[in-house]
Amino acid sequence: MGNNITTGQELKLEMDNNITTGQELKLKMDKNIPANIVYSKSFWSDFPRWLPVIMLAGVYPAVVFLATGYITLFLPEAPLAARETLFNVGYKGIVLAVALTSSFSMLFNDQSWVLITWACLQSILIAAILAFWVCLVCAYGKQGATGTKS
Repeated sequence: MGNNITTGQELKLEMDNNITTGQELKLKMDKNIPANIVYSKSFWSDFPRWLPVIMLAGVYPAVVFLATGYITLFLPEAPLAARETLFNVGYKGIVLAVALTSSFSMLFNDQSWVLITWACLQSILIAAILAFWVCLVCAYGKQGATGTKS
């Protein structure tokens, strides 16, 4: 093909109905398309699919620290074992694994299903920490200034 394709031009595939296996397809450039037309892409076509994975890898330890700090400051009647377990398992045990596997999942940047799956798993971990925190607040929290347990 002697013609060069410039920005904005398309290739149209011209096919004969009698093409059999092994025959070549002929490409013909449409001369009626002006070269200055810019085809807009969708926002999601260039969306960095790795962004939620990296973001949630930082949100998880933040939620663990937030829950641990809240339990320490505002739930003095909560068992110390609950706070220690949340810190030891939720932070010391899982954060390193979350960080390493998030970094490992970046190797599969071209396969969006891996990144989406890992982002969903991180969201489930965050939801589990929040559920544990809510259970402790419901069990050991105080309602208002009256001092009655909820």
